[in-house]
Amino acid sequence: MRKFFFNAAFLLIVCFMFCSCGASNKNITDNNVPAKEKPKISKVDPIVVCNSFDLSNAEINYNDDTSIFATQLSKKIVIRLKKAGYNAVLGSKKPAKGVYVEGHILKMDAGSTAARMWVGFGAGASKMDAEIIIKDPQGKVIDRFKTGRGTSQGYAYQAMMRIVTALSKDFAKHIIRMQ
Repeated sequence: MRKFFFNAAFLLIVCFMFCSCGASNKNITDNNVPAKEKPKISKVDPIVVCNSFDLSNAEINYNDDTSIFATQLSKKIVIRLKKAGYNAVLGSKKPAKGVYVEGHILKMDAGSTAARMWVGFGAGASKMDAEIIIKDPQGKVIDRFKTGRGTSQGYAYQAMMRIVTALSKDFAKHIIRMQ
């Protein structure tokens, strides 16, 4: 009987550890531009997305090159917008017509792989917070959207790329909702 309880307790602990390895999403939205002031975004007009998200003011806890995540985030937003039928391109110049999407990574934390693998329960999760600022051709802010994501899956690079994919989806959805 004692052996049964030990085995059951062990199985319960193992199940909790595996369940905690799933992705945990943290969504923060900060949209301080009133809805009546937001112009509609057309599928025909160009949407120029910055070549790379700005990392200059970011709070970073990652030992390797972080610019790859900033560049991939921009590229993935453009890919998602193109799949939705929008005229989206990467660029650094504001368009004469359409909108310009400027991006900033605010916080990047790779977390602890050891804590993720051994402790579980969300310990050591990787996290990233970012924002996009949508501007008209004159540079006036049309909209602003801030969000954050986290995951406790994979090693640091894998986890950060999962987060980049999730953030690009959030940002593209937000831009599409402005139609």
